[in-house]
Amino acid sequence: MLFTEIRKIDSLDAKNFLDGLVFFAPVALLIRTMAGVTFRQFFFLQAMLSFVILVSEIPAGAFTDRFGFKNTIVLNQIMLFAARLLLYFAFLEKSFPLFFLEAIVEGIAISLESGTESAYVYTMFPNHCYVIKMAHIQNCGTFGFIISTISYSLIYSLFNMKGLLFATVVTSFLGIVVSFKIPKEIVVKKREHGNHFSQKKLFAGLFQKKILLIVLMLSMISIGRILVNFLYADKLLACGVREEWMSLIILGYSVVELFAEKILLYIQRKGYPFYFAVSFAVSGVSMIAFGVFDRIGPVIGLMLFIPLLLDLPFYVLGEVQNKVIDSLGQEDRRAETLSIFNMSINIFEIIFLFTASAISRLDTTMCFAGIGGLMILTGLLTREKV
Repeated sequence: MLFTEIRKIDSLDAKNFLDGLVFFAPVALLIRTMAGVTFRQFFFLQAMLSFVILVSEIPAGAFTDRFGFKNTIVLNQIMLFAARLLLYFAFLEKSFPLFFLEAIVEGIAISLESGTESAYVYTMFPNHCYVIKMAHIQNCGTFGFIISTISYSLIYSLFNMKGLLFATVVTSFLGIVVSFKIPKEIVVKKREHGNHFSQKKLFAGLFQKKILLIVLMLSMISIGRILVNFLYADKLLACGVREEWMSLIILGYSVVELFAEKILLYIQRKGYPFYFAVSFAVSGVSMIAFGVFDRIGPVIGLMLFIPLLLDLPFYVLGEVQNKVIDSLGQEDRRAETLSIFNMSINIFEIIFLFTASAISRLDTTMCFAGIGGLMILTGLLTREKV
């Protein structure tokens, strides 16, 4: 299959583009507070969302393997639409119970999505196309995000907060319609004499040196994103960046992220291992620099490129995860195994965030330095292991 073919817009791309059209994203917190939700209640809702994802992640993965990847993608879109419809009515009615129900439904939707798209792409496309196709799909979602961010001000000025929510409900419904057009995946038959582990044995099988290294690297990428996404505003304001520049900077790094697909296509032709190690180590250097620098120019420059630098190894590791599942003989439990990977990543995140919570009382620069240093070290050690 030619790369030009997989880069053509298909139903999966269109679905992700529509998912990226979240018109209320810039004022997600304000939607709750304007409806009477206190900060204490807001954090309770976020905790509930995280709890639902935690307890439903692996059961959702096991369900996906039985229900089918395409069918689960459709179900995920239905649940996502239901969550956004609940958010719309919760805002109109100023109802905390509806906000609570929305958090539960959204958590289930996220769990159904976890690993499903990765498993679908790996099953439906030749292995050498996986990384490029995943980057292409993500670019479609990013393009949707860029359009929704640009149109946010216009919609808000004409139809206020209700208009932002209603527009997102409409695009979510269209996502359901488009998802039905996604081709059904090729069914993987169970091996009669394969290694069909119990869930407990499957967990134990993942405690291998290489697999733990993969989980650790994915955790670093996830933590890097969390640090940048949550602390970038404070960092930029501290450097003297004006608040009205924030949206432009967000749009800027989103546009830069669109180059991931072409960069990965070039890297694949040259070979992944060396360039993977370089991108991982450079990401670490950039994280440290972002924490240390206090001048507007360098900080904005780093902010524009760090998300792209974190994306590159992330896509490659997605392919590596699926190859590990093949090596374990768990092709018919691909979604469930990917869910276990994701839960393991969440555990690493929790450990780091608790540590960061204590360290940040001294200086947030230490948080960036810690994760950046680990990324540099890991990048240098994994040069020939990906």
